[in-house]
Amino acid sequence: MNLGGVVAINKRAFALLLCGCFSVVIVYNLLKYEDAKIREELVEEAEEKFHIGIHKPLTSSDLSTVVSLKDLLKLAVEAVIKGGEQVKNVKEKSDLEVIVKGKTKEGVIDPKTQADMLSHQVMTSVFQEKAPGVKVVSEEHADEILEVKAKEVNVDSLFENDSQPGGLNNIINELVSAKDVSVWIDPLDATKEYTENLTSYVTTMACIAVKGKPVIGAIHYPFEGITYWGWNGKGVSSKLKVAQEVPSKMTVIVSISHAGNVSKIIQKAFRDSEIVKAAGAGYKMMKVAKREVTAYIHVTDIKKWDTCAGHAIVLAAGGQVTTLMGGAINYHHDSEKLIADGLLATLSGHSEIFEKLKKVCPKGIRKC
Repeated sequence: MNLGGVVAINKRAFALLLCGCFSVVIVYNLLKYEDAKIREELVEEAEEKFHIGIHKPLTSSDLSTVVSLKDLLKLAVEAVIKGGEQVKNVKEKSDLEVIVKGKTKEGVIDPKTQADMLSHQVMTSVFQEKAPGVKVVSEEHADEILEVKAKEVNVDSLFENDSQPGGLNNIINELVSAKDVSVWIDPLDATKEYTENLTSYVTTMACIAVKGKPVIGAIHYPFEGITYWGWNGKGVSSKLKVAQEVPSKMTVIVSISHAGNVSKIIQKAFRDSEIVKAAGAGYKMMKVAKREVTAYIHVTDIKKWDTCAGHAIVLAAGGQVTTLMGGAINYHHDSEKLIADGLLATLSGHSEIFEKLKKVCPKGIRKC
């Protein structure tokens, strides 16, 4: 048997697989080779030629189920657009079918609408059907399958003209093990404002985290028809225009309905600052990413599906996001869903802003 010929042919086939259009979850047939040395040679060839293994070198066992980050970015964009379509369609109806989930610690009503549920179903389905190996965490949970029609989205066409430096067409792909991927979905951010017709704050969001670190974020504004994405270390969408000049005055964006004592803290830390109140964590994160504000400061509890996509985009734009204790935020799907130590997002000057806040709250935000 000419084993050497068989190995050479399959090496070429393996390389072509990686060069071509990746299926979102690629199940390789490397395990059919009983010779471990042959499998390792194929893995090494893939890593060398296609820059695989940025987060860690893949092993032959990892390659039984790996995912393309570029394809996951496309799925994230597809999901937020499809979710946004549901959000917009429901709004056009007279009945939003509002249900009160409860109240926040600040006593603010936490509503859920039919739009939340339809968007949840459509967005989660995108990943469940096309990337079944990844874990998906969504704000909502469906007790029943709803009838919903979603238009197909030609995501590839959306990226065809995105050829700026760092645009998707110029990005070298990465493969990672599917078990390391966590997808965070917020099917409708700023639901309360959605019910009050304050639709400019409304977004749909999807985030790809790898080993707990936010890598890719996609945020869609359904009523403006605008989608932004960012891939940490790779680039941002061409629609994301980052102002080159730092705002002349310290401007801090904060929550309208989950403010806590944030205004008091900011006024003590930055006497000449301007406070801008807004809804929707995605909306506020994008203000940071565009450098339209100096910082986004949040002092009360906030959920990770609210922050993950914006976190990734801010990082991709060159910024930084931490808790108000200075710690990193873990977005692994098994981690605690709540961020209890506040949040600070900036595009520049993060350490200086953090230190000033620390002087005001030396024992941490919970005791401030």
